[in-house]
Amino acid sequence: MLNRSTWDLLAECRLRQCQKLSTAAAFSVLACVLGRAVVAPLTWAVLSLLQGQAYTCALSEFVDPSIVPGFPLGKSPELLAQLPCEDSVSAELKPFWRDIQRHLKYQSQLIGWLLVATMSVAVFLLKCVRRSCSPLGHQQEEYWSQYRTAERSLFNSTAAAHAQLIAMQNVKSFFGFVSLDSAQKELLGEQPNSRPVCSTDWNRVTGVCLYREKNGLPLYSRIHKWATYSKDEMEKEMNEM
Repeated sequence: MLNRSTWDLLAECRLRQCQKLSTAAAFSVLACVLGRAVVAPLTWAVLSLLQGQAYTCALSEFVDPSIVPGFPLGKSPELLAQLPCEDSVSAELKPFWRDIQRHLKYQSQLIGWLLVATMSVAVFLLKCVRRSCSPLGHQQEEYWSQYRTAERSLFNSTAAAHAQLIAMQNVKSFFGFVSLDSAQKELLGEQPNSRPVCSTDWNRVTGVCLYREKNGLPLYSRIHKWATYSKDEMEKEMNEM
């Protein structure tokens, strides 16, 4: 649950009170968060059911004795609960131990495969619904995915370098000098006058961003939107001057 989409949704609710986030968009983001979160527990559940050990231990006391021919009737649930443990089974029930264990494992494996089939169909249908509701074609969806990956990678690496530059400048201002290795000296030489980013700009590029268009041109992210509107504002100021 602790992935980027979770924090984007929380930031959107905190910064903009979800005013620009429709119900469908919020549902899409929540579905993405939950879909990633349930992968691990569902995988564990399927593997456990296919092995059959947990199911056998959990349900042996509720087994119906009539499924095994010749099984003595009237046995207490406490005795039936010992069936998964071969060493604890009484001599009277030992001949039936393997048949009951096999029956419970068959049930467990059947439920496991049904769960796999249900998950597969559900994922396929959800993807079909998402594609049908998307305003983009398949190729543009692929491009948008590649753009998000490239932007996130570049943003993270640039943010790390920018944080280093600001830290270098502040440490140098405090001590009068700063101890740097060759790579840091080269970075500081390339960008000697880096400036901090104001909180307003940080808030503008933070939060959930779904596909938007401006004058027929796509806006693929909040940074893309910020860059476009910043350029328009600069051109407007220049025209006024």
